[in-house]
Amino acid sequence: MILLQLISIILFNELTSAQRPIRPNDFRSQFIEAHLTEFWKNQTDSLESYILHHFNTFVINHANVFNDSSNDQGLAINPKCLEIIDYMLRSPLDEEWILKSIDSGFRLPSGILSGTTTSLGDFDQCISIQNEIFKNESFHGRYCFATLSIPRTELFRNSMPIDSERFGNQSWLIDSIQRWYHNDNFYSTAIALCFPTICEPNDILQLLQSNSKFLAQFEFNVTYCQSSNDVREYDSGLIVAIIILCLPWLLIVPATLIEKFSNIHQRSISSRPLQYLLCFSLIKNNRFLFQIKKASGADRQEFQFIHGIRALGSIFIMCAHAGALVFVPMFMPISILARHPTDSIAISKTLLAQPFYNGALIVMTFFVISGFLGSYLHASKQKLSLSFVSHLLLRWARFTPALVGTICLNIVLQIFGNGPLFHRDILWPTLRPCYRNWWIHLLYISNFFGFEEMCNIQTWYISADLQVHLISYLILVLWFRKNRWAIIGCISLILIGMIGIVIPIAFDWIQLVLIQTIVYTKFPYVKSR
Repeated sequence: MILLQLISIILFNELTSAQRPIRPNDFRSQFIEAHLTEFWKNQTDSLESYILHHFNTFVINHANVFNDSSNDQGLAINPKCLEIIDYMLRSPLDEEWILKSIDSGFRLPSGILSGTTTSLGDFDQCISIQNEIFKNESFHGRYCFATLSIPRTELFRNSMPIDSERFGNQSWLIDSIQRWYHNDNFYSTAIALCFPTICEPNDILQLLQSNSKFLAQFEFNVTYCQSSNDVREYDSGLIVAIIILCLPWLLIVPATLIEKFSNIHQRSISSRPLQYLLCFSLIKNNRFLFQIKKASGADRQEFQFIHGIRALGSIFIMCAHAGALVFVPMFMPISILARHPTDSIAISKTLLAQPFYNGALIVMTFFVISGFLGSYLHASKQKLSLSFVSHLLLRWARFTPALVGTICLNIVLQIFGNGPLFHRDILWPTLRPCYRNWWIHLLYISNFFGFEEMCNIQTWYISADLQVHLISYLILVLWFRKNRWAIIGCISLILIGMIGIVIPIAFDWIQLVLIQTIVYTKFPYVKSR
């Protein structure tokens, strides 16, 4: 019935759209006037009747349950909260904001049988409830998550003894429950709620717990709340990050204005300090960025094939990160991606899926390219032109400014977003390393720490790259001295790398899991949290 109503709505809108004007003598217009208009009216009346009868009756029945439980248990809830909740449930169609609140949440996740744990509801619709009045008190819509966490004990990691007689012939339901228990899902089941700011989260928590004894047995909470009148707090780390990101503009803006002024008046700049300042000019940098210059063979020797390898490697890595590596949601307490890994296991067996699941291994080609170019550059010379300290500082200075900007940008991004998952407590597992462990990135030792301790997990590559360059410099020193220890060192490093891969797998120190299944607690470092 509802499907037919929706089809009629789409058909009516399509035939009467602004792109298709109605003409008096047009056959389509005559057909609409004779048939569809009346049919549309009948369907609308039927839909209104359905909403008024079934929806209203359903909500009122729940209102009676709420009232009975709150009166019997004597809950410590704000009386105004009880009044407005009672009004919402008894008269759901009297006010637009009531229907918006109910429509914005209070639903189980779609696909729960497949392992989906989150129902986001409609965040924007809930937040759009503003400056409403109830008994002379103004309020806004408050968006929260009701989270249910099942304790991770051995009881829930093994098959649960379920009374099959309770389910009759519905054996599939028993299998589904066993699957949930066995999967050992790390993430909380989260359902969106929307209620007036007159009610505090603890008020709603008590109401829900009082109506379900099941919730009292587990870790249940109403949390991660947001509303339109929330005041954003700027902590010291956020302020410092904003200042660091703004500092370069103190050089960029005056440099650009000076160059623009000199170009207009056709004056050359001879002052050495101003010439240094012009290095930050947007005009000058854009000119170099988009300039096409052909270098002669004598000026520069270029390996053209490296561009192709770099392009293919970048494509594979992007495929891996887009299709399989879901690092950011992995550390959040609520995930919109978590599902049973059955689909991922099935897909991983296909040939076309291999670039997505194993594309991250292509990152090793960038180590090869970097090592090849570095070795060729130094091997073409008679001696090393830089000392070890100079080589280290030059490499550090090359990476660090952009790395500092990346860390600061990760911290600042929290103030630019808006949505159900942009609550600070949800983002904190990804923000915490940027606040506390920034120093391990500036020292380029982040790859010795767990992924959960890194600000931007991809920065492990920069740390590893710097370390490999320092080791390669020591090998090159021995090479230029015609020392046999250079060959021994190269062979030793190759063997160490191979042993470092084989031993952890042979002794079961790590779990070889599919990349896309790491959103569950089968992955070791997620369990340790």
